[in-house]
Amino acid sequence: SSRRRHTRFKCDWSSDGVLFRSRWYVHHIVPWLGELLSSSKEYRYLQTSIAAFPPPEQFASLMRDAGLREVSVRPLGLGACHLYIGEV
Repeated sequence: SSRRRHTRFKCDWSSDGVLFRSRWYVHHIVPWLGELLSSSKEYRYLQTSIAAFPPPEQFASLMRDAGLREVSVRPLGLGACHLYIGEV
């Protein structure tokens, strides 16, 4: 059987992440700038998406519960984002 790898890259608001300290920027500047540059309000979902995503270890547990094996979490950008890896 062939092994397939599933990856996910996600930024988060964890208390030890850089984004935690720049919440105002992501809540206000990024959506405004995205809307200005693209003439679309699609960037308004970004802060909601980041806030709703579970903490790293909780998401890794969800991956295991879904049947992924060899799940690992790699913090990137001083903990502002995480790369999640699991094998199917």
